[in-house]
Parts: sequence; structure tokens; C-alpha cells
Amino acid sequence: MSKAPTPALRAWRLRVYPLTLLLGCAIGAAYVLLSADGLRTRTGGRIGGDLPAFYAAGLMLRDGQTMQMYDGPAQRAAQAPFLPDTNDGWLHFRYPVFVALAYAPFTMLSFKAAYVIHTTAMILCAMAALQMLRRHAAIVDAYFPLTVAAVLLSLPMAVANFGGQNTAFSLLCVVGPMVALERRDPFAAGLWLGAWMFKPQLALPALLVIAGCYPRVLIGVGASAAALYTAGAIIAGWRWPIWWAHLGVIAFAAQDLGFDQEGAVSLREILAAQGFAPLGWALLLATQLIAMWAARRMRDSPIAVVGIAAAAAVLVAPHAMYYEGGLVAVTVVSMSALVGPRFPLLAAGVWLLLLLQPLRSFLPIPPTTVAVLLPFCFMVWIASHPFAAERSAFNSAHVSGE
Repeated sequence: MSKAPTPALRAWRLRVYPLTLLLGCAIGAAYVLLSADGLRTRTGGRIGGDLPAFYAAGLMLRDGQTMQMYDGPAQRAAQAPFLPDTNDGWLHFRYPVFVALAYAPFTMLSFKAAYVIHTTAMILCAMAALQMLRRHAAIVDAYFPLTVAAVLLSLPMAVANFGGQNTAFSLLCVVGPMVALERRDPFAAGLWLGAWMFKPQLALPALLVIAGCYPRVLIGVGASAAALYTAGAIIAGWRWPIWWAHLGVIAFAAQDLGFDQEGAVSLREILAAQGFAPLGWALLLATQLIAMWAARRMRDSPIAVVGIAAAAAVLVAPHAMYYEGGLVAVTVVSMSALVGPRFPLLAAGVWLLLLLQPLRSFLPIPPTTVAVLLPFCFMVWIASHPFAAERSAFNSAHVSGE
């Protein structure tokens, strides 16, 4: 009969095994890149994911084509070198104009080099977010290598990082307010939320939840938003939000939402796909109001408030794609202050649900939506029970070392 491993051995395994797995994945990714023929991998895949949209927008900005950044034919022409074997297709760039400014430096490099740098930067953003949480979430500090591996290798985060997306930076923009509010610094929290305005469809639902509990964050949001507006005005004129909304947002919604419906995970879009669009809007509003109510009940616990806000952002945001489900990591960390020894089982369940997203076409509801909805509902349930809510506030303060 074998003996149970000692605590020291278990701790060693929890450090070494996740790091070994991450190293193996890094070696595999390097092999794919080095063995690729241009932007085509040996298996026929394409390197770059969604990055051509951002890279091409940066190129157009550098070339003085700012007003054409949201024009379909212009985008198709600019992205053509980075979308091999694609006939008349392109990736819509629908972000605010200041995002193109952020990606312009990447265009100083070749596309492949820019992809490597961008992917590395996103991985570092995710690791920085988790590092920031270590002092405020005991579960993250106690199992840091395992937490890093679980987050980076979760399906939405892995797809986002290696698919040229920026969910990891969104994660940083969510963790920033959580940590700032734990330090009782609402202005810094607002600066982080303002920085998240590069994806306003996610930032605004979360902002409504957080500002409902901590109104002073709006000062920081205003400062950050003013800086981003000014950056956009310098390169595109003071009216840029108007024509961006018209050409980048409304036109995109009309052309692209149907195409991307398979990857959409917000509650509104799920119902819209079933022909219940008005009900979808009603559910969106109801979810937002429930999140704001629950957060108010938990306002003594910033970790809980931001955890609710992160889940609400994914569930409410129009055109929230499955890779945005990586933000549920913040909600799962929030749960660690509430559920005690049952937390590892719940966290593993969420991770496995995220892994089932490729089966979406066989299921009535995206697994990613379920993975975000379950912890959200759990947080709302806690908020609806006064004794549990008081206990969660105590646990959160204990976890953060106060």
C-alpha cells in the first residue's frame, strides 16, 4: 500500500508540474512558429489570428489613412498580405481610433515578429494581473504556479493570446480596479476602468456595477477617458467618436454579428440567434440590474464587487465572444473568499466547462456562457442572503490581509 505524499512533496508537485506544462506549451508554440512556411503552419493553419485587423489599422494610421480604417475595401487591401489564401475576406477593425495608435509601433516590425511580441505581451499581462492578485487573494498566492497555468491554459485565454486578441489586457484592466479598491484608492481604480474603454462594450457594464458601489471611481474614469479622447482627437479630429460610432460600430454590427454568431456568448446574442431579439434585450437589462443590486449588497467587499462586474461584462456585452470568457478568472478568484474548501472543485468545473466550447454547435447554450453564468449566479445568491453576504465580506477582508 503506497503512502500518501507528504505536504512538502505535494507543494513541490504543485509548483513544478504546472511550470513544466507551461514550458512544454511554450516549446510547442515555438516549433509551430519556426517550422511555418511564411504565415502558414505545417498543418495548414494560419499564424496571426485576429492580429491582421490591428496590425493593418496601425499601418493605415502610419500611412495617413485614418479615415479609411473602418472602410471594408480599404481594410481588405491592407490586410491581404497577412491573410494568405483568403478570397475577398478581411477582419473587421471596430475598435476606437486610439487603439490603432497603440498598435502602430508593432508595424515597425515584420508581421510575424509583431505577432510574437504581441503574444508575449498578452501572456505577460495575464501574469501581471495574477501577480497583482497575490497580495489580495490567498488562493492565488498559495497556488501561484498552478493558478498561472490554469489561467493561461484555459481555452478562452489560450485562444485569445495565440489568436492575436487582447483579453489578457482586459483581465489586467479588471484586476487593476479590484486591487486599487482593496487599497481604498478609487481614483486609481477609475484609471484602470477608463483604460478598459478600448473595449467599451465590456467596460461600460462593469463600470455601472462598480461605480454603483464606489462612485468616486468616476473621477479616475473621466481622467483616463479624457486622455484617450485627446489621443484620438490628435490623430483623427475632435469629432472622431461620432464617425467611429457610425462607421466602426453600427456598420460592424450590421455586417459581422451574424457571421460571428457561433462564437458569441452574451445572453442577448444567444436569444437573438433563436429569434428572440426583444427578449434578449430585456434579459440584458435584467442581468445588468441584478448585477448592480448584488454588488451593492456586497459593497464592503471590493473583491466580490469586481468579481460580479467581470461576469456581468461578459454576459451583458453585445458581441462578447467566447475568448472574453477568460475574464471569469476574476469571478472565480472572488468565489475563493466565499466557498472555502469547496473552491478547488468549483474552479475545476468552470475550467472544464470552458474547455467544452468547441462543442458549441451541438449544444443549445455555449459552454462558455454557462461557465460565466454559474459563478455569477452563485455570487448573486450569496448577496441575496444577508448572513452569507456579511460572512463573505469578513472572508474577503481576511483573505486580503486587513
